Amino acid sequence: MTGHRIVTASRLLRIDARLTSADRALLESLRKVRVATAFQLQLLHHGSDEIAKHRRTRQLSRLSRLQVIVPLQRRLSGGAEGGAKAAVYSLDVAGLRLVDPSGTARRPWQPSTPFVAHAVAVTQTYVDLVLAERSGDLELVHFDAEPKCWRRWVDDAGERQTLKPDADVIVNAGDWETHAFLEVDLGTESRPRLTRMAQEYVDFLRTGVEQEHRDVTPKVLFVVMSERRREVVRDAVDRVDPAHRHLFDVCLANDIARVLADEVIE
Repeated sequence: MTGHRIVTASRLLRIDARLTSADRALLESLRKVRVATAFQLQLLHHGSDEIAKHRRTRQLSRLSRLQVIVPLQRRLSGGAEGGAKAAVYSLDVAGLRLVDPSGTARRPWQPSTPFVAHAVAVTQTYVDLVLAERSGDLELVHFDAEPKCWRRWVDDAGERQTLKPDADVIVNAGDWETHAFLEVDLGTESRPRLTRMAQEYVDFLRTGVEQEHRDVTPKVLFVVMSERRREVVRDAVDRVDPAHRHLFDVCLANDIARVLADEVIE
């Protein structure tokens, strides 16, 4: 973690004045998804070639020195660029204050490795959808990750509940919009737990709160990493009431853009 200098109000103004439009776009991405690997940030903001890699390296280094972003202590094995470890970035002290001036000043957190791995997988869904938009396959209308995408509601017993999807997505693919909650699965949940998760969505969507807000019933899309895991998750969600099974779908991670673009949710 950086944190070697206090970010006073006057220093924050100086940092703000030094940021380019490209810097602000990168901050907005990290505000949206919270964590991202260096390569994910490169794809979002620079491209995929060697020149893009050099631009990314310079930008991330400069923003780290300014305490705008910070490399997390947790690195992930098997980086997308073939390296042994993938660097993962989040907003640092100055970055947090710049994206949320009215928020309480706070230090960046150092999450566990499982948390980072899952958060990076969620970020990858965002990257894939942005790239699909650039290719003309769809329009990414809306994407919120945790915790902004959470939904709070009151159940039949009067108890306050919180539904915690990994992301809330709207894409436009021509004449139709697809609304969906995403659950990114890394194979850590048991079948009974997956069934309970599906039932939580059923209970929430039965309230009609989301439909009043959106005028549609969103899909719940489980995103998995292998064909074998897709069968496990499909079996788990099929255990909910048959009347509500149409709410759920399961797809491979590398197929998410096509599945969302092809969906018609009524």
